[in-house]
Amino acid sequence: AVTLTDLAGNVAEPITALIGAEGSDNCPTTRVELDLAPPVFLWLQTNTITSTDMTFDVALNEFARVFYVAVPEGSAEPTPDEVVVGFGSGGAAAVSAGFIDYRGSDTPSPAVSGGGLGMVLLTVPYLSQGFRYDLYFTARDDFGQTESEARARRLASLGVWTPAGAILVGEAGDT
Repeated sequence: AVTLTDLAGNVAEPITALIGAEGSDNCPTTRVELDLAPPVFLWLQTNTITSTDMTFDVALNEFARVFYVAVPEGSAEPTPDEVVVGFGSGGAAAVSAGFIDYRGSDTPSPAVSGGGLGMVLLTVPYLSQGFRYDLYFTARDDFGQTESEARARRLASLGVWTPAGAILVGEAGDT
């Protein structure tokens, strides 16, 4: 329990006693409401793809930190906790990992009717040209709530894939 004391020495009731409590004459609304629901992605769409990064439009229903990892295509799906710490499944190395603090924006998202707080850009950097990736996203709010599964996208960076070995090319008439 948390007990608050003001500068005059007045002591409030413990916070746990106020959760969901009816308001008073001076404050008729509920005193403390807890957010026990995880943030929800209302919009997560590809914006741009280049040879070395991918940018996504993101909108959530509440303020949160949005985490991402990029792993080679076909890698096992990481848990949300693995995405938060920047790894693929089982602690595998991620090609790219990071986060942004989502605080909404003035740019409305197509999900504004669902309670979206505005669209922001999230860039996944450090990708290799012409490779395919599985990208995973999760969001954690200020109270530590996280969705039960990471959101996935399968995309390829732009560019030409270059084989590691030699390529044999025959001319007309060669077999």
